[in-house]
Amino acid sequence: MSNVFKFLTVTIVMIMIALTGMFLYSKSTSEKENYTVVSPFVTDIVDKVVVSGTIVPRNKVEVKPDISGIVEEILVKPGDKVKKGDLLARITIVPNLSQLSEADGDLEQARIDFASAERTFKLQKQLFEKGVVAEDDLKTARFDHDRARKKLEAAKKRLQLVKKGSLGKSYSATEVRATIPGVVLSIPVKVGGFVIETNTYNEGSTIMSIADMNDMLFEGQVGELEAGKLEEDMELLLYVGALEDVAFNATLEFVSPEGEKEDGVVSFEIRARVSQSPERFIRAGYSANAHIILKRADSVLAVKERILNFDKNDKPYLILENGKQGGERKYVELGVSDGINIEVSGIGQEEKIRAIDKTEK
Repeated sequence: MSNVFKFLTVTIVMIMIALTGMFLYSKSTSEKENYTVVSPFVTDIVDKVVVSGTIVPRNKVEVKPDISGIVEEILVKPGDKVKKGDLLARITIVPNLSQLSEADGDLEQARIDFASAERTFKLQKQLFEKGVVAEDDLKTARFDHDRARKKLEAAKKRLQLVKKGSLGKSYSATEVRATIPGVVLSIPVKVGGFVIETNTYNEGSTIMSIADMNDMLFEGQVGELEAGKLEEDMELLLYVGALEDVAFNATLEFVSPEGEKEDGVVSFEIRARVSQSPERFIRAGYSANAHIILKRADSVLAVKERILNFDKNDKPYLILENGKQGGERKYVELGVSDGINIEVSGIGQEEKIRAIDKTEK
C-alpha cells in the first residue's frame, strides 16, 4: 500500500511539472507571436478638429413693405444680381378704412380751420390799415393763418399717402427697392398676394431676401473641449458636400464666449470667413465640414500612436527589437499627433521597434 501511495505521489508531481513546463512554453511562444517589427517613418502630421456646419451669407436682409397692399408686379427673380436702390416690386395700396376715414376727417377740419384763420387775417389786415388794431395783433393773425395753411397741406398729403401710398401724383402703387447690393435668394410672395407692412405688432411680410454672396461665412458648433483649443485667425479647410473635388480656405473669426446646453451637452458657436474661389460658386445653405488646424509638423519622424508604451510615471517609451525576451526599452519625446500617427524624437529611422498587439493581452 505504501509503494502504491509513493507511486501515485511521484506520478502526480511529474504531471504537474510537465503541465507547468507546457504552460511556460506556451506563454513564451505566444509572446513571440504577439508583435510585429516596424520602423519609424517620415510623414506630415496635422492635429485638427473637424466641425460640421453650414455656409451662409454674412449680410442677408429680408425686404419688407412699408405699407400693406396687393403685390402688383415682381420685377426680379431668384439668382438676379441687384444694386442698392434697384426697383424690385410694386404694391397696390389697399387703404385702411379707419385710417382713410380719420385722414378724411382731419382734412375737412383743416379746411375749416384754414378758412377761419384766413377770414381773421383779412379782417385784422383791414383794421390795421385803418389804424384800429396794433401791429402785434396783425402778426398774431398772420402766424395763425400760416399755421392753418401748413396743417391743411399736411392733411392733404396724409390723405394721399393713405389712398396711394405715395406723395407723388403719378404713382398708384408703392415701390419696393433693394436696401443692399447682392443676389436675390428667394421670393416667398406671388403677384396678387396680400402683404402686411412692418409695425409694432407685426414683423411684416417678406417680399424677398437678398444677400451679398461675395462675403460668406461658415457657421458651426464645437464641444467645450475643442472650444478651449481654438483661437481667432486659425486656418480652416472647408469641404463642401456638394463640391467634392475642391477645398476652400477659411479663417476663424469668432468663437462664442458662452456655450449653449442641449441634452446635457455644451456647445459653442463658431464662425469663419470663407475665401471664395472664382472658379466655383458657393451657394447659401451648403453643408460643409471644417477642418480646423490646431498644430502641424511637416516631414517629421513618426510612429503609429498605438505602439507607444508608458511607464508608471507616464513617460513614453518604445520597445526595440534586440533578439532577447522583452526587448529593449527606449524612452522618446513626443510631438504633434493626429490620433493615428505621432511625432517622436530620441530614436533613429533605422531602429526596429516591436509593435505589440495589445488587443490580445
